[in-house]
Amino acid sequence: MMDPEAWAAAYNSGDIEAILRHVAEDATYVNHRFGVDIAGKAAWRELLKQIVSEWPQREVVVRNGWSGPDHFALEISFSLTAGASTEVAGLRLGPGERFTAELLMLVETRDGLITAQRDYWAI
Repeated sequence: MMDPEAWAAAYNSGDIEAILRHVAEDATYVNHRFGVDIAGKAAWRELLKQIVSEWPQREVVVRNGWSGPDHFALEISFSLTAGASTEVAGLRLGPGERFTAELLMLVETRDGLITAQRDYWAI
C-alpha cells in the first residue's frame, strides 16, 4: 500500500524522483477539469517538471483518505502560487497569482504503485 502522507511530502518538496517512486511505468493520469490525459512514467515526469518549475510555491494537504487492497481515495486541499505568468496542465496563472482548491483524488494501485489517477476538482 502506498503511503499518501509520503506522497504528499514528496509533492510538497518538489522531489520528482520521490514522487515517481510511487508511480508504475504504465500509470495514467486524467484531470478532466484542466484537460490533462497522460500515460506512462515519462509523461508523468515531464508534467511534474513543469509543475515544480512553474509553481515553486505549492502545497497539498491530505484531509481524509479511504483505501482498499488495490485503490485509495484522498480528499486534498491544494494551493499554489505562480512564479511567473504561466500555463501548466491547463491552468493559467499570472505572476504571483495564487490558486486554491479542494480535490478528490481517485487512485488505482498494483503492487503498491499508482497505475491510474483521476483528479476531481471543486472549483
